[in-house]
Amino acid sequence: MRLTPISIGNITTENNVFLAPLAGYTNYPFRRLCKGYGAGLCYTEMVSAKGLCMCDRKSRELLKISEVERPCAAQLFGDDPDIMAKAASIAMTFSPDMIDINMGCPAPKIAGNHCGSALMRDPDLCRRIVEAMAKEVNVPVTAKIRKGFDPRHVNAVEVALAVEAGGAAAVGCCAQMVGFAVMSFRENRWGGLVSQGIGTSMLQMGNIIKNPRIWIPPTLASAITGPLATCLFKMQMNGAMTAGK
Repeated sequence: MRLTPISIGNITTENNVFLAPLAGYTNYPFRRLCKGYGAGLCYTEMVSAKGLCMCDRKSRELLKISEVERPCAAQLFGDDPDIMAKAASIAMTFSPDMIDINMGCPAPKIAGNHCGSALMRDPDLCRRIVEAMAKEVNVPVTAKIRKGFDPRHVNAVEVALAVEAGGAAAVGCCAQMVGFAVMSFRENRWGGLVSQGIGTSMLQMGNIIKNPRIWIPPTLASAITGPLATCLFKMQMNGAMTAGK
């Protein structure tokens, strides 16, 4: 991948390698460390929109941004357009360079409350959330989504178009469904425990361990479409977002 600046709305990053938002990790010291190693863009941990609107002290502390880590985006999560818009306005008092919306978190306490990845089941709601927030702030509004919520909702393209229609300046996508990202120990047994230990989320689905043939279709598809995309159509990856535990 060639390092190159990327423009998102009125923000231009130094390069196209970004530090992804990661709850419990991308706090100020970690962001400053990654910025020192060349991260082109950093994100805060995800912050509850309801928490901000209720003047929760811990939620506000997560939004503190220093000049040395800019550009830095504040990531919010919620499911109500009005509350998200109000939270975005509150977040602007901390002077973030962008506002990002979490539409991809698979954690049960987030998705189980109709936030994060659960929003992908309702593309129009995703659009209305972005639209409400974009009207409230004067910085770029972006969204993080994933491949889909489940096999019945593999709708990343539909959601991406919806949030762009709502005014999103950029959309990031994790190429996994929720089922591949979060499974319980009971469902995974030892295969899931080991996969979590080595940090390979695609291995957290038990039937992949039991039936490796599930890897054949995507491997063959990549082997065919990869060379065509890069050699024939001259496509390239514009940016990468990294996160790790």
